[in-house]
Amino acid sequence: MEDIFIENHEQYLTLLKKLKDRTAYIVIVQAFRDKEDKLINHADTTMRLLEEKLVDEWPGTKTYGGKNLQKVYAANDEFFDYLESFSSFFFSHIGKNEEFVVERTEFGVNDITFYDIRKRCLFFTTTHEGYASLHENLLGDTWGGDKWDDPATYPKRRLDD
Repeated sequence: MEDIFIENHEQYLTLLKKLKDRTAYIVIVQAFRDKEDKLINHADTTMRLLEEKLVDEWPGTKTYGGKNLQKVYAANDEFFDYLESFSSFFFSHIGKNEEFVVERTEFGVNDITFYDIRKRCLFFTTTHEGYASLHENLLGDTWGGDKWDDPATYPKRRLDD
């Protein structure tokens, strides 16, 4: 996995477009279980829930002393359309003084991971920290290099196809 910056809405939409046809599973880890969560509510009403459990480790994160709710869903176009309504998961860049800058968006702070039909991680966020990682073969022109279009390596398939 390669860390990437999401600096603008166009990059975010490019990322979603690449993930849309190749994602079989979407995993959301809820940051705060005691609060109303629009993202989880929308996922629950638009995608098929495959698994729900409490976890203390997921891509990019390991917690100590507490567990978070993780939900695994069968990906679908309707949920991707919903994701497109956000400006981004977050925006990140290097600031004037070489510091890492994170700008939160209306997406919230839940972490989200996208897996292909073979359960390989394609992309994940550690949203509350502003980190995003993309599989190195999938970087594309936006982030340099591209092995994305090899259908043998990354088939365009979903669970319901």
